[in-house]
Amino acid sequence: SREGNLLYFGQQISTQVSISGLAITNTKNAYIYSLAGNPQNTLTPVKVQISGMTTSNVNAGPKSFVNVYEGSVMTITDSTIRNVFSFADGAFLTAGYRNAIAEVKNSLLQYNAGINGGVFMVENDSTIKLTNCTIADNVGVVAGVIKAHNNGIFEINQSRIFSNRALAVTISQIFDVTFTSNIIGCEIYSNFYISKESIISLLDSSIN
Repeated sequence: SREGNLLYFGQQISTQVSISGLAITNTKNAYIYSLAGNPQNTLTPVKVQISGMTTSNVNAGPKSFVNVYEGSVMTITDSTIRNVFSFADGAFLTAGYRNAIAEVKNSLLQYNAGINGGVFMVENDSTIKLTNCTIADNVGVVAGVIKAHNNGIFEINQSRIFSNRALAVTISQIFDVTFTSNIIGCEIYSNFYISKESIISLLDSSIN
């Protein structure tokens, strides 16, 4: 268990960084960051590919566990993301300020809990793309799966979305956006609202 940056991918990496078989367990207040700065002022964007990642008992504290920012392109494939908690953003991943792209493929995202998004948050002209994923049994106060705002965009393709719970919106909350987000060819069932008392209990069990 440690605090701070577990992995930090900084400016002007000239080639793609590939990581496989990453296993994160019993971690508190630690994050993965990818940040290139404004792509107009950066010679090359940061490109990171992570495959075969697994998580268990990860408390990201005030951040998402994976944070993708300016000029970054993050691809995560064939991964099992479970038991990740965040006090603030999407529990597992936030694509934030600005023009960042995060893509998750062929992965299971289950038993995660976050305040804004049970799994994801996207904002400030960034994009999250999900393809052939199973997104189940996650909990969010604002959105059970993903929150999008301030021109954040998401695409969910050919995925299964079920048994996610939230106080406000069971799957996605979208506001203050100009562009269209899309959910295409997905199975969606048994997602539901829960009471304040239930969500407090669930978040408390996630923290502990």
